Amino acid sequence: MSTDDQVLDEEDWEEEVEPEPPDKCPACGGNRFGIYIMGMPITGDDFFEQLDRDEIRLLGCIPSGNDPFWFCRDCDADILEEGWLAPDEEVARELERLAELRYDDVTDGAGYQAADDKFQAARKRLLDPSALS
Repeated sequence: MSTDDQVLDEEDWEEEVEPEPPDKCPACGGNRFGIYIMGMPITGDDFFEQLDRDEIRLLGCIPSGNDPFWFCRDCDADILEEGWLAPDEEVARELERLAELRYDDVTDGAGYQAADDKFQAARKRLLDPSALS
């Protein structure tokens, strides 16, 4: 493959945007958030100071798909990247079951997209309080 073939149009690039916490905690309305760190952290000079100030927490290294992204430093609620409260154990088990069903029905790319659309809609109904209204 030539170098010219490897060049992508600017339209093909997606700018990676760092997620921002919600304006307020969905549980208590507070606005002080910490962030979860997943995987092996790089322990720089202020890493342990941030841990001590409860600005960061370690989550582990195996993602589940429903891991919290932030935590509220006022009420300790776990918050997903979408700004919703993280699911409790019962809802998390239901989401795992739905994710397994998504793969059971998939035979090709089009099948996957339809199954994933259903899964994402069910996930939103389970997690997003505004989806109930």
